Amino acid sequence: MNASARALWLTVLACSLAGAPARASSPGRLAFRVLNEDHGLGNLTVEALLQDRVGFLWVGTQNGLYRFDGRTFVAYGRDAGFKSTRVFALHESADGTLYVGTRAGLSRREGGSFRHVTSADGLPEAPVAGIASDAGHVYVASQAGLFVGDGRAFRIEATPPGASGPASAVFAEGGHVYAAYEGLLFERDAEGWRDVGTDAGLPATERIDRVVSDAQGRLFVRTARSLWMRAAPSGFFVALHDGLPPAATSGRLERDGRGDMLLPTSRGIARRAGDSWDMLGRREGLPADVALCALVDREGSLWVGLGGVGLAQRLGRGDFASWGIADGLSHELVWAIARDRATEAMWVGTQEGLNRLDLNTGAMRTWREREGLGGDLVYAVAAAPDGGVWAGSWPGGVTRLTREGTVAHRYSAAGLTPDTFEVIALHLRADGELWAGASRGAFRLAAGKDSFEPAGLPGGPARDSVFAFAEGARGELFGVGRGGLQRLTGGAPRRFTRADGLTDDFVASIVRLPDETFVIGYREALGVARVRVHPDRLEFLPIEPAGAMTSDMVQFVGRDSAGQLWVGGDRGLDVFAADGSRRRRFGRADGLPTEDMDQNAFFADADGVVWLGTSRGLVRYRPSEPLGNGTPPSVVLTEIATPRRALAASEQPSLARDERTLTVSWSGLTFRDPNAVRYRYRLVGLEDEFIETAQTGARYPGLAAGRYRFEVVAVGADGSVSPVPAAFAFSVMPPWWETIWARMAIVGLVLAAGAALIALRTRALAADRRRLEDAVIARNGELARTNAELADVNKQLQEASVRDPLTHLHNRRYLTEVVAENVKRVLRAYAGSERGATARNQDLVFFLVDVDHFKEVNDRHGHPVGDRLLVALARRLESVVRDSDLVVRWGGEEFLVVARESDRGEAEPVAQRILEAVGGAPFELGDGVVLARTCSIGWAALPWIRDEPGAVSWEETLVLVDRALYLAKRSGRNQAIGVMPSEHAAPDVESRWWREPFDRLEGRLRTARIAGPHARPAGEGATT
Repeated sequence: MNASARALWLTVLACSLAGAPARASSPGRLAFRVLNEDHGLGNLTVEALLQDRVGFLWVGTQNGLYRFDGRTFVAYGRDAGFKSTRVFALHESADGTLYVGTRAGLSRREGGSFRHVTSADGLPEAPVAGIASDAGHVYVASQAGLFVGDGRAFRIEATPPGASGPASAVFAEGGHVYAAYEGLLFERDAEGWRDVGTDAGLPATERIDRVVSDAQGRLFVRTARSLWMRAAPSGFFVALHDGLPPAATSGRLERDGRGDMLLPTSRGIARRAGDSWDMLGRREGLPADVALCALVDREGSLWVGLGGVGLAQRLGRGDFASWGIADGLSHELVWAIARDRATEAMWVGTQEGLNRLDLNTGAMRTWREREGLGGDLVYAVAAAPDGGVWAGSWPGGVTRLTREGTVAHRYSAAGLTPDTFEVIALHLRADGELWAGASRGAFRLAAGKDSFEPAGLPGGPARDSVFAFAEGARGELFGVGRGGLQRLTGGAPRRFTRADGLTDDFVASIVRLPDETFVIGYREALGVARVRVHPDRLEFLPIEPAGAMTSDMVQFVGRDSAGQLWVGGDRGLDVFAADGSRRRRFGRADGLPTEDMDQNAFFADADGVVWLGTSRGLVRYRPSEPLGNGTPPSVVLTEIATPRRALAASEQPSLARDERTLTVSWSGLTFRDPNAVRYRYRLVGLEDEFIETAQTGARYPGLAAGRYRFEVVAVGADGSVSPVPAAFAFSVMPPWWETIWARMAIVGLVLAAGAALIALRTRALAADRRRLEDAVIARNGELARTNAELADVNKQLQEASVRDPLTHLHNRRYLTEVVAENVKRVLRAYAGSERGATARNQDLVFFLVDVDHFKEVNDRHGHPVGDRLLVALARRLESVVRDSDLVVRWGGEEFLVVARESDRGEAEPVAQRILEAVGGAPFELGDGVVLARTCSIGWAALPWIRDEPGAVSWEETLVLVDRALYLAKRSGRNQAIGVMPSEHAAPDVESRWWREPFDRLEGRLRTARIAGPHARPAGEGATT
């Protein structure tokens, strides 16, 4: 191809492939959270991001490397093996090895630290610009050139012909290796390196900082001020940077999980979408302009490293965008939404006017009463087919606007003045008839008429408030309001109320489902109901999947174009699949600006987009994936240790007698609402049931000999559970006298001694038979005493197996052996009582006691002091309970007090005594150490429900006690919280509602709070 032909080809290709400038549209504002020094990120200039195969997020800054698990940053600096803490590049090879490029060269992760690769390994200590790897090779681009090796030993790669100076970028994928030397780009093939940029339209005037390919195999080349793309291996590079801001420092380019390009710039993040770019900057919610790097994790969250601000996380997958006052909205309380198909605009009714949002330009225009609107408070809007809109005001009636925004007409209603025509809902029918729901009834505007006429409401007051409308499958019109559900047209008019099965007469929301049933939402906090309307009755049907709503305070019910049911409340959104197969909850963690929805402010577009009205503005939901619960959270063990050594999860060690205390820590690797994640763990061999907690660690002291397996799973905010538990198997060796060989040797010695004695006496039988018989009798007596001594030793060994070696209290194993008989005695006592009667002094009351801030004692004074504190605490607990009560070492700093043959009415005084015993006086622990400590207590009684004594087992009661303890810890510590069912909760035993989190059991659960010494008194008998 000659020069003129090549120039013509370049021109044609540039015209067809060159990227357009960033879009001028209305993307809305996304929700972000910023992680900075308040969260443990020590440096706020983030230059590199990577998520490893386990799920940890690695953050490279100008002063240190950090690992993030969703809750906690772990810092790695010079003490972790780095020679420089300025991080430029991060890379994980196929075998899972993490490489870090710094100002001083390359480091690789080995175990819990990093090894600096030195010049003795073949790699000079020079700044690293990029790292790449393929099968068996690691490539390092540095100021000293391009190096290749196996990760441990390196050699310099031959410099391509025509190249000089430092290597500024490297990329390897699919058998291809690309290297950049300043502005020149080279590719290595079987014959060596060749220049692939100079003759392909790539200018050599700017340093190449990054080379990346996308999902289609197109090659992208990034400099600080420009971006180039090559569509095919033998093609030319075309410019894609027209209209894009330059990079803030060096040119970075990232590839997200779908293979699309992310471009950090000085004004935010640009994302390739088709042939144009979507910009994400301050206008779209990014906390700062200067973006240095970006990453999309496996859960779909976008992370942006910002210059001097920290690390920004987009909440959710970017499905939710919002518009508020800063975007031109007249008020953030949004009551009504409609779509103008003719002009691609949204009509939005708010607390202070009607707004029109142009979806193409982002322009917002507002109408208020001074512009001719009937009233500023717009509760309802209905789009007209010609691009105009009807707006319903409270008060002020209905106003008609043209597509150009001119007020065409203000409609009154027969019998009402404008001040009394208070419109709540509008519904446009296919024949052009417009219905208005108002505070004084339903009104109908026939096509071409100038005034609304009242439409009588059946079976009740004609001027009853109407809040919403819905049409049946055969065109009949239904309305809901203060007087229940009314059939207004189609068949015989009919009103359905509580007498027909409704929970309450005030129904505020209604929507028809594809199966011709209706879902209604009550105005009070009573949830929703699904009904089939027959001519003269209501048939009530379940909503699947079954389960409690996020909130019973329902603000709207709606249906999208896919048939999915949307229920908005004051705590977020519940979305049900059309076939009822699954449910998804959306909240702030998914990108909503607030979880407080507004009454009947719901609109569904035909393309799957859903618009919502909230107390923080207008919200658009554009799904990026099908409805589902997302990726279940994974969990990983981060630390396993005995007092002598650290252990690896892959080991299956045998622990010696002085290693019987095991400490385990873990992390739940999810970045979607990580603070809502809970964990379920157990130590198989010690306990069969899982313990649920929000903590990320457990300690098991004084483990008996045997085989064990520790397991832990994470439970995400949406209820999804880790598919595979993180596990660690180990065994504890018995002391020598408990081994089978030692016991066999003892028995053998005894038998041998007996045989020797018998043989000795037998040989003397001929000499003195009587004396031999007396001797045999004597020796048989000795054998009996020996056997008695052996029986006593075995009894001591059995007692040791149910005792905690540190505190000498009984342990969990002892409780499981004796509690069954106690539970049977309780059930027998209640079985002999009449329903509703009280069996006096027959309850089992469980008190779970946890030392507050115990970890601080171990950290500041060491484990020996911590152990002495636990021993002293055990003695105090024994001093305040009865001799018949049990005090059990439950695990770590937790003790379980079991009050037997007790009465739940005496539980609070017992809890008060325990609080005073622990926190009333400091602990003198020897060596001059005097510590003041308090405790937190959770308690509950068995039977949990007196009228149904067998409904809740003692294990389930302990779960409630553990959750009460967690509530006491979370509420400030130094207090006791008891949990009891509310009066009306007793009959509902089949639903097992007590297994739900406490914050979902309003009205079903009572808590009693007791403050500890020197604490602010809490309200006792509070109801949750």
